[in-house]
Amino acid sequence: MTVLLPVGAWAVSASNVAITDASSGYHAIVGPAGALDTVSLSGLPGTQFSLPPQQVAATPGGATTMKPEPSGTRYAITSFTVSNPSTQTFTVQVKAISATIISGGCGFIANAVHTVSGPVIIVGPNSTVSLTYPQPFVLSATGAPKCLAVGGGNVIGEQWSLVGYTF
Repeated sequence: MTVLLPVGAWAVSASNVAITDASSGYHAIVGPAGALDTVSLSGLPGTQFSLPPQQVAATPGGATTMKPEPSGTRYAITSFTVSNPSTQTFTVQVKAISATIISGGCGFIANAVHTVSGPVIIVGPNSTVSLTYPQPFVLSATGAPKCLAVGGGNVIGEQWSLVGYTF
């Protein structure tokens, strides 16, 4: 018969506190860098966005429903979709752009100061392509104000949409 005796043992005791906003349902958490952040009940940060389908432009343009973001903001893209009803193939790209002129939400962007290129979709004739990121595609431009923008298509009816969050 063999008897095993523990040579050493230790335990860690901790206390977790959850903070929830009763009106919005957002939770406060401490992020990896030690900063306090908010998340919704779905587990995503409270700054999520879902930009509905809108026309692709030849030059990058953003969504009129999205407000310019301050310096230090990063965009985490979880999905990017482009629909092409035309008979041509197009390349469409997401960009984070800091500019001196931004109006109509992020709908009009001019005088870019800094641009960072993001996901690219090549969409064939009469088709729709969606990219989804289980681990979000993160991008940010230096400076402020800044917006997410999509461009590279034509004015033949291609539409784009984005889902993600800012942090």
